[in-house]
Formats: sequence, structure tokens, C-alpha cells
Amino acid sequence: MRMGDRLLSHSNQNRSPLANALLVLLLIMIVHGAGRVAAVCHPYKIDSFTYSVAAYKLWHTGATAADLVADKPPGQAILTGWCYRVFPGEPTRLTLVPIESLFLLGAYAVFFLIARRLYGSCNAGVLTLFFALAHNIYNALDFTTDGFDLNENYLALPMLGAVLAHLTIRSPIWRGLVVGVAIGVALVIKQSAAGLLAAFIVSELLATLSRRRIGSGLVFCGMIVIGIVASIVPVALFLWSRGWLGAQFDTLFNQTASHAMIPPWTLPRWYNILPLMPAVWLVALGVVLSKRSRGDSFQSKITMPVEDDGSRRRAFIFLSFWLVTELSILAAMRKPATHYYQQIVAPVVLLSGFGLASFQYRVTQLDRATGAAVGRWACATTIALLVIAAMPLLSAAKSRIGTMDYNVEVREFADRIAAPTPQICLERQGGEL
Repeated sequence: MRMGDRLLSHSNQNRSPLANALLVLLLIMIVHGAGRVAAVCHPYKIDSFTYSVAAYKLWHTGATAADLVADKPPGQAILTGWCYRVFPGEPTRLTLVPIESLFLLGAYAVFFLIARRLYGSCNAGVLTLFFALAHNIYNALDFTTDGFDLNENYLALPMLGAVLAHLTIRSPIWRGLVVGVAIGVALVIKQSAAGLLAAFIVSELLATLSRRRIGSGLVFCGMIVIGIVASIVPVALFLWSRGWLGAQFDTLFNQTASHAMIPPWTLPRWYNILPLMPAVWLVALGVVLSKRSRGDSFQSKITMPVEDDGSRRRAFIFLSFWLVTELSILAAMRKPATHYYQQIVAPVVLLSGFGLASFQYRVTQLDRATGAAVGRWACATTIALLVIAAMPLLSAAKSRIGTMDYNVEVREFADRIAAPTPQICLERQGGEL
């Protein structure tokens, strides 16, 4: 048995691995369902109409540059608007529910693959539950907008795909190309994906400098650029063919800058910390038990199913850089929106796996009775934190689901389509759209 899978075996000796996996999968689906219900039925429907109407108009004749979302790239509309051409029934926001769920479920699956590579299958399932829970809480319980059809819901899949490629592909050429294509897709959805791009480049250059193989690092960075160009150029050509490229670039550049500022330092609000408490608890468990063996090396404290060639340390360094860049972006945002925290969930939860692995390694060094007792105590406290974190999400889903009215959805969407759209940055097109 992998060392990373032993904690649950102490407290679930009578339950098969398949039963554990099915239980975790069921919990993830419950969290996902509650999150989507709470987001779709949010009392303040703002961004979901903005992005769904833009997607609808982009895939129909008569669209103009004014129908683009001014401060975001058009990738989300391109990726989702086809649903209105395919799915039957009147067009509504609800038309995009399947495609949004497909992107989110794909993100959970890729996150699981990343965590499995680092910590083993059992731990990966637990961490994926943490990821899905925190992601949906930040998304659906935002007080500045609704959480349905937001950029972050589509952004997670390509970003995590880039991380998986970075951790699994050895060749710097193919690794850089795949990472670049995935990052390019993320960038045409939302420009904040540049934070992950920076983490890739900085961590890779530091790693290659430490190994005195700067050439492979430069090749990796060069292939990232090629991959990004391969993803962005088709979108740019699409905009250029319609005469929208200049207007979109102007508004994207100007309004992106207006969203950021250097804010005064303040402590985060408690409800922005609560969704991450289960992950933080794993870190605390690992730190406490590791105090007893300070002389051990980093490699011996963290037992993971990867090659013993420095991959563990490089993964830790990369994830740390990623978290720092995402925290920097989060701190720079002017609006106190809860859904901005979605961007830090993946690196925080993945880093918490190091604490979990360290804790499990120390538990196996205890005698059987003590190890079993410590394992049960750790499981019980972690489950308690999970329940506490999940309660607001489940409560919101239960209270909001009764407000759904399909006829209202059809009428409101039709009204939004008929409403005039604001014109954006006409200078590049001679005052005409």
C-alpha cells in the first residue's frame, strides 16, 4: 500500500477502497450540485446574464463589437455560445448549465490526476473534495454577483491541464508546447491566467539554474510562447475578420487596469477563510507531527508516488510560486468579490497535500494502536471542518432552489437580448461598429 493511502486505512479498515472512492465521488457530486443550484438561483443575477447574452449574440448573425464583454477576452463566448445553436427550447441562461458543468467536472478530474501523481489515489480523492467544496463556496456564495457562468468556472480546466502537463511531461519541448496551448486557452477566457504563466516561467528558470541546465529552461519558455500564440492567434483572427480586434484590445487593456490597485493591507474576512479551513488543517497536522523529527530531510518527510529525482521539491516550489502570484492578483483587485478567491483554491489545496503526506508518514512510525487512534482523531476533526464549511453552501442551495421559474428565465433572457448594448471604444473603427 502506498504510504500516502494509509491514514484512511486506519479508520476505515472494514471499508473497501472502492467503497471509499464511491463515497468521495458521491460527496463531490453533491457539492457540485449544491454549488450549481445555489449559483443559478442566486438572488442577484448579474454576470450570468452578461456572459450568457454575449455568448448568444456572438454565435448569431448581426453581432457587433458592442456585444463583446468589454473587460474580458471573447474566449468564453466562443466556447459556450454554440450551445444556443444546438440545444432545443427557448434560449435562456439555463442553456449553458450543461457546458458549465462539463468544464467544472473536467477541472475536478484533472485536479484529481494532479493530486494522485503527488500523493496517491486515496489522498487525491480527499483533496479533490476539498477543491470542489471551496471552489463552489467561493463561487455560489459571492455577495457581489451570481456565481453561474463566471469566467473562473471555465478557467479552471485549462489552467489545471497546464499544471498536469508541467508535472508529467519530461521533454521540455513537448511540455512547454502543451503548457503554452493550455495557458493560451485560459488567457482567451480571462487575462488573470497570466499569474499561472508567471509561476511556470519563474519556477522553471530557477529549477534549471539549480541543475545548471539553463538551455532546457529557455527551450521550455520558448515553447510556451509558441503554444500561447497557437491558441490566441485563431481568436485574434476571428476578431480581426469582423473588424472588432482594435475595439476589443482597447477596452480590454484599459478596463483591466481599472480593476486593479494597490489596496491597504487588511485581514481577510472570516467567510473568505472558512472554505479553506479543511486544507489549512491538513497543513497544521503535518507541521505538528513533523516537529518531532526536525533532522529528517524534505524527501523523507514527504512520501509521494513520484520518482526520487527532485520532482517532489520542484513540485513544492512551483505550487508555492503559483500561490504567491494568485495571492498577488487577489490582493490587487479593487472589488471585494468572493469569487476572486477561486483562483487560490487549487494551489492551496495541492500544497495542503504535503501536510497530509507528512502527517501520514509520521503516523506510520507510531505503534499500531497509537497510530490508529491518531488517524481516527484526524479524520473526525477533518470531517467536522468539512461539514462546517459545507453548511452555508447546502443551506443556500436549499433556500434558493424554490425561486427558479423557467418562464421568468425565458422572459428575462429575451429582454436582455432585445436591450441595446453599450458601445465600446469606437476610435479604432472610425466611430462605427
